[in-house]
Amino acid sequence: MKQKYGDELKIERLMKFKKERIKEIRSKKKPRKPSYLSVTLKYWLLLVAFILLSVYIVYCVHYISSQPNEEVLIYLCVPIIEILYLLYCVIFKYRQKLKEHKKIVKNWDKKINKEIKEVEEEFETYIDQILLTGSITTDDKNMRLKLGLVPKCPHCGSTDIDEVSELKREVTALTIGILNPSARAQFKCNDCGYRW
Repeated sequence: MKQKYGDELKIERLMKFKKERIKEIRSKKKPRKPSYLSVTLKYWLLLVAFILLSVYIVYCVHYISSQPNEEVLIYLCVPIIEILYLLYCVIFKYRQKLKEHKKIVKNWDKKINKEIKEVEEEFETYIDQILLTGSITTDDKNMRLKLGLVPKCPHCGSTDIDEVSELKREVTALTIGILNPSARAQFKCNDCGYRW
């Protein structure tokens, strides 16, 4: 009967945690519309740099060499192609970001409902595990802490503990001695260093 009461308490805590997670998901805000400057600033800066580079190349071709040869003109083609590409980016990248934003906003409710459904399925699995085994198997330390499944240090009450591996216990028993309490310790507190 005592075990059943403990399972009911774990399930009750689990349901509270589930409500908190669902509330957290529902409180997510839709992403804001991207600003034009934040999307296109790097393209504008690169555009200015390549325009200056092109002007410098034209200056070098015009004043330094009397007749521009083909090699210099090829060097001039690269910045011009880059300028055209950056103009394309400045004009169309912002429109592309706006389309992506509209798509995200349009599917926002579906995304939220999908996340809630996943959380509900996850918690149903946890409830089944508690009913079958009395514990849950999860790597989520926050979940285990909320359910009271994470052991606490008896010395300082911290939950920042590590499990001592069986190999380490055997090596400690062989080197220090089997009568030493730290040789039999299963857990070690990372805050105060206590072993038990």
